[in-house]
Amino acid sequence: VFERRADNLQFTLDRIAKDLGSVSSILEQQVQNGSLKFIDFGADNVFYETKGELYAYSLILRELGVDFESVIRERNLTTAWKQMIDSLELAAQLQPWVVVNGAPDSAIFPSHLSGQGLFLLRARTQLGEISDILLK
Repeated sequence: VFERRADNLQFTLDRIAKDLGSVSSILEQQVQNGSLKFIDFGADNVFYETKGELYAYSLILRELGVDFESVIRERNLTTAWKQMIDSLELAAQLQPWVVVNGAPDSAIFPSHLSGQGLFLLRARTQLGEISDILLK
């Protein structure tokens, strides 16, 4: 039986944050290795795999928010929870016509992976903040 307590939610959020850390590492490696190439044929695979994971986590966390609504409300986390879900949804909604893995500081070729990584890390930071509040 999974009890709807703050410590159970905090443990779950920590596991998700660790997984997002692994995903951000994959994005970073692809940005570093692929941005040196004129065309990076692996960028779209990484982009869409990450997009799928972020979309899945947005759904899971949205529904966990329903399950743990009383805990979230007790700890005054309603706004923070919504912002975290919004960050994940924004990352999952990115739809470039062609995935480009330009250098992060390029003025001509964008780095869609870096943009996606921004939303991912924002959501991960928000997960950590919520987890810290649940720990208290």
